Amino acid sequence: MNAQMDLETYVARREARRGMERAAQSAGNEWKQYALLFLRDYLRQNETLFVDDLWDAGLREPKSPRALGAVIQNAVRNEWIQEIWTRDGVAARPSKRSNMQLKRVWRSRLCG
Repeated sequence: MNAQMDLETYVARREARRGMERAAQSAGNEWKQYALLFLRDYLRQNETLFVDDLWDAGLREPKSPRALGAVIQNAVRNEWIQEIWTRDGVAARPSKRSNMQLKRVWRSRLCG
């Protein structure tokens, strides 16, 4: 049972990554570069990041909003953001733009 759940989790995460990559490709390099610069500037001015706040701050939408996931992952790789942990696990909030699915809240490493 546990191995089956691990396999299901692996497959689900792999499919999510593939979807994010497809969305990022369809958004185009120009939008990805724009979004990354927008995110960097946002992180320099804000201690935390929640994806809905980027849209509210004026981030232009790509063809698919899922493309933002690849930009966020790029920020993780660049060490611009880090997860916020609470005693209940990773900090997350429901996203109005994603049918109230939980999305992580990140700590900016660029602010201040």
